[in-house]
Amino acid sequence: MEAGQMDIWRILLDAGLVVKLVIGFLVLGSVVSWTVIYFKSKNYKRLAKTNIDFLTWYRNHFNFKNAEDCHIDDCPYKTIFDEVTSEYQKWGHNLNSPFLIQSMERSIKKATAMVQNEMEHSMSLLASIGSISPFIGLFGTVWGIINSFTGLASGGASLDAVAPGIAEALVATAIGLAAAIPAVWFFNQYGRKNEELLGELESFSQQMLNDIQRAVA
Repeated sequence: MEAGQMDIWRILLDAGLVVKLVIGFLVLGSVVSWTVIYFKSKNYKRLAKTNIDFLTWYRNHFNFKNAEDCHIDDCPYKTIFDEVTSEYQKWGHNLNSPFLIQSMERSIKKATAMVQNEMEHSMSLLASIGSISPFIGLFGTVWGIINSFTGLASGGASLDAVAPGIAEALVATAIGLAAAIPAVWFFNQYGRKNEELLGELESFSQQMLNDIQRAVA
């Protein structure tokens, strides 16, 4: 087992400059990918807690006169809530206007877009790493195969002539896949979470609109 591990390290150390650059870029991409994954996973857990805390407060205490009493920050529901209540308060004595609900709906769309942009932050990094890493690894593979044919031309058809280039090619391919697979998997997982959150925000928004209509009726 240890000998196999030493062989891998020897392959990396003996690789050509181009393959080393390819591997270095892939390792850097993998580090960036896992950093994004760590912070986004932590952020989703925090948002899940703040959403529950806010909904508990809203259902038990909110009556449009105590909007400023909620001190739960950095919460998608709170973003919707702040935009709607702010717009609601601007109408003042015109709460019976037929345009009130339309104004509330525009505020909801604005707040939803803000939340969506925030939730999709750094998603493009995962998508880029997941999509280009295999191609970068493939470039290292092609370069290693070129080195293998160079070895064939200069040293005959012996295994010693072709093995280093093929090994470099396989290592570059493996690292490319290792960088891409987690990025693609978590990108899909976070995309699904974002869709679920947007659906929950839509449901909450409709609830707020119903509450507003009852309040002004």
